[in-house]
Amino acid sequence: MNQKVIVWGAIALGVALLLVGTPLLISKVEANSAVVITPTPLAMQAITLANMGQTITMQVGDSITLDLGAKYQWSIKIGQPEMLSRSTSALIVQGTQGVFVARKPGTTYLTASGEPDCRKATPTCDTGNVLFEMTVVVK
Repeated sequence: MNQKVIVWGAIALGVALLLVGTPLLISKVEANSAVVITPTPLAMQAITLANMGQTITMQVGDSITLDLGAKYQWSIKIGQPEMLSRSTSALIVQGTQGVFVARKPGTTYLTASGEPDCRKATPTCDTGNVLFEMTVVVK
């Protein structure tokens, strides 16, 4: 079978599953092979602005989706990136800031600074920046 057909088929499957709300991970992409798409656990926690100031506990290997909204341009900082880091293989929904994976035990923080999109509009807005902070404990 033509490799382009396999890859495009896998991409179409990923998009279709993404539209129905199933988080996916692309777990393998190699030359001369198809893309392997693996659903992530349905218990993946979404972190929103409502979680500001909270502490969440994760197990090594758990994932969270950072969903702070699309009305801001977000800069994300992780205190200990060896404990919690952005997944490079997860497909993310537009408007979210990424999927983050617990890598090793410890305590770290996640900080996100958001600048409102309306500041780039004409005329600009007077809306202030948003600072989101939370603590992450990985066991």
